[in-house]
Amino acid sequence: AIDKTHRNILKSIIGDKHKEDAIWEEKFENLFSKLRTIAQGTSLVGDLTTKTEAQICAFGEKLSSILMCAALDTIGISNIRIESEKIIRTDSNYLRASVIFQNTISLCRKHLNPIIKQKRIPVVTGFIAKDTKGDTTLLGRGGSDYTASILAIALKADAVEIWTDVDGIMSADPRSVKNVVHW
Repeated sequence: AIDKTHRNILKSIIGDKHKEDAIWEEKFENLFSKLRTIAQGTSLVGDLTTKTEAQICAFGEKLSSILMCAALDTIGISNIRIESEKIIRTDSNYLRASVIFQNTISLCRKHLNPIIKQKRIPVVTGFIAKDTKGDTTLLGRGGSDYTASILAIALKADAVEIWTDVDGIMSADPRSVKNVVHW
């Protein structure tokens, strides 16, 4: 059901079966294969550790960030997908990790500033990080908004805009703009 939902969203964004299939094969198939393997392994052992739960929960952000990149590509906006695990470091509390800001700020600047200088939009997964051992951690409830704030601090942004009053991804705030696109 999850892959069908994402496939339908991708189809509505792309509108070209050949291109859609290529994106699906290149970007989605491996993630869904990995998710199925983790779920099957968890089922076989009959135990869901917090470490495994963090890995499973991270897939939603990973998948939605691919859709966002596809939507930006479709309207001609240069972008690159960045998994937040590459730039956010935390302790090992897998489901409610605390950020190690010194490491995180350094990694954010190292990886994001060159992209911004190239006038490309970094599409960063929210909510997900890695601990100092390389294991997936989550920032807990509100973690995607928190990720935006962390990036703003690291990049010395003037402001952070967080739109969380809508379901899914929309082209604008529907309270302020008529005829928004809902992906």
